[in-house]
Amino acid sequence: MTNKFPVKVETYENAPPHKFIEWKLHDKCNYDCSFCGDENKLGIRGWFDLEKNKAIVDRIADMCGDTPYWIQLTGGEPTLYPKLIELMTYMKQKGAYVSMISNGSRTLRWWKMLKEAKVLDFLYITYHSQQRADYKHIVEVLNLFHDAPVLTVAVATYTKDSIALSLEGVDYIAEHTGSWITMNAMDLLDYYIDTVTVTEEQFDRIKKFNGAPSKMSSTKMKVDIPMHLLGLANISTVTYSDGSIETKNPILMMKSNENRFEGWNCEAGLHSIKIEDDFIYRGGCKRDPVPLSLDNIKFYDKSFKCDVLDCFCYTDMVSTKTKTDV
Repeated sequence: MTNKFPVKVETYENAPPHKFIEWKLHDKCNYDCSFCGDENKLGIRGWFDLEKNKAIVDRIADMCGDTPYWIQLTGGEPTLYPKLIELMTYMKQKGAYVSMISNGSRTLRWWKMLKEAKVLDFLYITYHSQQRADYKHIVEVLNLFHDAPVLTVAVATYTKDSIALSLEGVDYIAEHTGSWITMNAMDLLDYYIDTVTVTEEQFDRIKKFNGAPSKMSSTKMKVDIPMHLLGLANISTVTYSDGSIETKNPILMMKSNENRFEGWNCEAGLHSIKIEDDFIYRGGCKRDPVPLSLDNIKFYDKSFKCDVLDCFCYTDMVSTKTKTDV
């Protein structure tokens, strides 16, 4: 019997290319999650002024040229940046698709201003049950964009001590919004808590919310963005040693241990970079750092050999990977 095993994973083989830049704007946060490092919440580094950030956007736009590109803003909590709406407005003027990951804690008044600016294409709201976040407020924020062409995703995080509250909140979000929903285990040293610390009933409920639409999704205004440019819609093509091919969801691959590429050639960095704490890295795994300067903002020109056991960054999961020892 042939020992069938994967030899290549790729996502964009039949789609026009696009670029992805994840940008950590600063290290300030109003939450103190146990699973988040101090470098993301203490506010030691702070943020650049608006003009320096605009110069970074100019360089990104020049680097991408006519190729479609995303700028995804993270933190810290990115909405704490005082000039955020002005910066996002500038990004749109320079042709970027704009995405943001936020805990949603700003006031509805602020979120209404962001909606009225019409500068956002993709919004991830993280519901942090460990912080006893107000999931009803998160629903109000998400529903501001129900009649706007913004793709919204609710990411419910949970730890061993907050699973019950996370499920309570995600049930409410699923019932009262049109957003997509996913749940992420966040305990740093025990990523697989799904399978070792929850009841069977809880585990079944968690699985139900892996990239699931909410009750009101059919009435949510759609986005006018090509499907291959929307990360939520990405499907990976897995080629096996016997020549067979299967298509799989990258998120589910991570959750089912199909994310182990140690020793493989990985193309993270060729189409995606990460800007964080005065450095530029390949994708999300933060390989091969170079100091942040306008001259250094560029994509990497060659693949690298993966040396980590598990790939847990979505940006890297959708980067082409090829097994070398075949």
